[in-house]
Amino acid sequence: MKKFFLLFFLAFVFLGSQVEAQNKILNEKKFPFELNYATFRASNGFSYLEVYYALYRAQLKFVPDSARGFRANYSIQTDVLEGDSVMYRDQLNKVTYADSLGAVKPTQRLPDITRLFIRPGKYTLRVTVRDKNSKRFGTVDYPIRVADFSKDSLQVSDLELASLIRNNPGKDVFTKNGYQVIPNPGGLYGQGAPVLYFYAEVYNLAKSAAADSYQVKYQVLNGQGDVVREFSSLTRKKPGDSAVEPAGVNIITLPSGSYFFRLLVHDFANGNEAAAVKKFYVYRSSDFAKQQKKERSKMTKLAMYLNSPEYQVYDQMSEKALDAEFNGASYIATGQERKIYKNLDLKGKREFMKKFWIRRDQDPTTLKNEFRQDYLQRLAYVNAHFGSGKPGWRSDRGRVYLLYGKPDEIERNPSSSENKAYQIWHYYHIQGGVSFYFVDVRGFGDYQLVHSTARNELQDPNWQRWIQPF
Repeated sequence: MKKFFLLFFLAFVFLGSQVEAQNKILNEKKFPFELNYATFRASNGFSYLEVYYALYRAQLKFVPDSARGFRANYSIQTDVLEGDSVMYRDQLNKVTYADSLGAVKPTQRLPDITRLFIRPGKYTLRVTVRDKNSKRFGTVDYPIRVADFSKDSLQVSDLELASLIRNNPGKDVFTKNGYQVIPNPGGLYGQGAPVLYFYAEVYNLAKSAAADSYQVKYQVLNGQGDVVREFSSLTRKKPGDSAVEPAGVNIITLPSGSYFFRLLVHDFANGNEAAAVKKFYVYRSSDFAKQQKKERSKMTKLAMYLNSPEYQVYDQMSEKALDAEFNGASYIATGQERKIYKNLDLKGKREFMKKFWIRRDQDPTTLKNEFRQDYLQRLAYVNAHFGSGKPGWRSDRGRVYLLYGKPDEIERNPSSSENKAYQIWHYYHIQGGVSFYFVDVRGFGDYQLVHSTARNELQDPNWQRWIQPF
């Protein structure tokens, strides 16, 4: 697992340098960060400029914090220059916490956004990120063009590339038109990020009772401008004279390299067409290591694994211990695996558990199974800390810990006369950043999951009702 994260981080540095080459680094003490922008329609001759940033938590210097373990403070200053004159300025002062320095991982990203109303034209975007504890900083000059959306013809806004898009009835800094859009300023996809999410807005759709729909088409172009992937056209009803286009396409099969994503819009009422294009990158370590892995695979036979020290422990394990381990791993087992295991005798269970973990070995070129060792460490932890009268893996916190790992940050709120005890777990490296909300509903220390922002998890926007004492 650590090897995977390291490869992904190095991949970003490698491909991100192509983006950085377009910018001018002004300081000698480089503090690299991701930067991108998009413009949208506003009013009264103005456009809407959104500037997206992301930096890695591991770049920041964390210092002890008496209340929260460790703390990192940083700021993001955004200047929009016309010539040598600063036309607009915005500054964000940010803080992030960690329970321990070991909880800060190289792949954890901190996204953020600045929004400005600005007149159309060409500008220079100057962004400075400062680590207030280490005094390191990075400044980037980025030439931008703010589009004019005041025309009456069909137009499409800039494309915003995202790491995740989901419906969101609430409000936060990343939400617009009912969608939470977590930006991906670096535009890197592939390994660990197989879906290219994007957000755009369509303006000046013609009013027509006979033709009340329009068509959108997605294309992927290579560096030479040739179409290498085209997705099926979609026909949509016009909600009015404008529309939003939040969507995602799977690009996991694209070879590593740089590409362009193109959104095409066709209005059936008058035949008008408009398009928007954005550059992105794909990286998959398998593209670079495929041949090497093929050679290594010849030397890694199943028998070698079954007789390695990693799996010999199962030869002497009791049936009770086997059952406990498999039950604790039930969240990652398939339905077929659970059915098979239930009907095995002791010898069969021993062989089953060996192959169960071998199938999940993320690096089969070594005899060490990092995934198994990491999962069993999590299992031991949850059983020791989240039991409350039952095996810890059966608790909601135990399940989340087993599936997603240790949280990057935990907000602990004890019970009081105004609220029940509750915790909020934050994961910065998953799906662009997700949170889980646990409440000690009955007051016995068994925290129940009442809300999450993660995909396919329980979601309750009104989760605060669970912390009310009565």
